[in-house]
Amino acid sequence: MGRTILVLTLILMGVRCAHNETIPISERQRAVASIDIPQSWRTSTKFDELNLSLKWRAGTPDCRPGEEDVMQVHLASSDTVMIRGSKCHNYEAPFIHLLFGKRRVLLLDTGAMGAEPFPLRQVIDDLVSDFERREKVEVPLQLIVAHTHGHGDHVSGDEQFRGRPNTVVVGHSVEEVVKFFGFQDWPNTSVSLDLGDRVVDLIPTPGHEASSIAAYDRGYRNLYTGDTLYPGRLYISDFAAYKASVQRLVNFSKQYPVRYILGAHVEMSNEPGKDYPIGATYQPNEAPLELRLEDLANLNQILLHMQIPKLHRANHFIVSP
Repeated sequence: MGRTILVLTLILMGVRCAHNETIPISERQRAVASIDIPQSWRTSTKFDELNLSLKWRAGTPDCRPGEEDVMQVHLASSDTVMIRGSKCHNYEAPFIHLLFGKRRVLLLDTGAMGAEPFPLRQVIDDLVSDFERREKVEVPLQLIVAHTHGHGDHVSGDEQFRGRPNTVVVGHSVEEVVKFFGFQDWPNTSVSLDLGDRVVDLIPTPGHEASSIAAYDRGYRNLYTGDTLYPGRLYISDFAAYKASVQRLVNFSKQYPVRYILGAHVEMSNEPGKDYPIGATYQPNEAPLELRLEDLANLNQILLHMQIPKLHRANHFIVSP
């Protein structure tokens, strides 16, 4: 797509590139983070798909202090940011997604760590401010802090956003999720969230956790699935609900084209069917984050033929009841 990727480093006072250009970063920023800046972030140009052509950092052999940044920030397009926590700081290393519209910004998950050592709030504030300046936004964007589900490794950063102006932090329970987004028949029907010239469909996916949702970005045609489907061990708390949720995603994908499925973790290696052990802080040959629609179809077929929950290894994921 003809993009130039500038690999920069967030430092205490700013982000400096080889050409001595500095992107302002809050003085409160305590973490050192890696940030990849595509040309699209500077230009407002709308691309048809996200830039996913990067190597995510996946821990180090010894995880010595200062050896790996606490987070990696990837600006995948002019209006979409992907963040991954460090495996050296927390082995879960969940992915966090930030989607910008013309009126609202949707933050999907807040990670596995609090403000110390994971200052997500400062990073998000700087990204939002930069976006508002670039797009000449007259009315400050509302930030919606939502979650793919309520487990601790996806909500631990919530407290950083409480009290932030023009911000809503959605609760973790089914009742709170239903009320805020306006689900009429949970979990059978989806709802649409208009961020302002960018529509995101929210699909209930209980089974891994009761309040789980998936998010479909109509513009880029990507499906964000949290822990319901990702390249790793798919843990199931309610088997019947999980089977129904995967079928619901399959049915949804027949109505809307899906380019990539983006989950919340990577636990698989590039060797088909082989995962890294639980608690691994170094995954040198890990699989890519993105899955394809055929992976969803494969999972659905596996579940349809599974009468009771049992371990099943597929090439790109593992059913782990």
